[in-house]
Amino acid sequence: MNVRRILFFLVLILCATAVCGKKKQELLFEAQALCNGQPVTVTFGVSSRLKGGCFVGTNKLGRPAGNTSLKGRLVLPDSVRVPHDLRIGRRVIFPADTVLAVVNVSIRAFADCSNLTEIVLPPTLVYISDQAFLNCTSLTTVTLPPELKRIYPFAFRGCTRLRRIVATGSIAPDAVNDIFEPSTLRQATLVVPYQGGDHYARTFPWSLFNYRFKRFEP
Repeated sequence: MNVRRILFFLVLILCATAVCGKKKQELLFEAQALCNGQPVTVTFGVSSRLKGGCFVGTNKLGRPAGNTSLKGRLVLPDSVRVPHDLRIGRRVIFPADTVLAVVNVSIRAFADCSNLTEIVLPPTLVYISDQAFLNCTSLTTVTLPPELKRIYPFAFRGCTRLRRIVATGSIAPDAVNDIFEPSTLRQATLVVPYQGGDHYARTFPWSLFNYRFKRFEP
């Protein structure tokens, strides 16, 4: 191998190291949710794939969205106002006071919040990411919004007391079996819209709730 080729590979290695060594910029900001009727500070963030919406939480590293000691009934907002310019370098992605719809609960956003008993998700929500509510061991009730399209793996694993799931959309969200504890599938009641009951009954994993469906008129 000649000297020129060796230098070429050294340059490639140095460039790769420089890129990997850069700290990834997070476009994060803080806004308010409600816990037992009281405002609490929660972290939100933006991502290009969400097309103008925002997520609750941080990033793929899965740091919590807020204090894991949150207790009782958590209500997430359907929109939040950006308190400062969100930038990549000198380019402003979202200026201050932009209102963004809340469309995703990020990875592990509320994992290990063992004192939450109920979660009210906003009607704007489209995705619930991996392990979003992992090990929320006191959680008994969750209401899934009508526009929810997908729930990612292990979103509600470890929620051993979850006994009531209210799905308000007439189309069952795309999901996998691993989103719930096996005990949830055996013991929880799945409440679905009357006109959507047949779709849930035919769609995995919702069909695993067998005849524990209750239907309601939205």
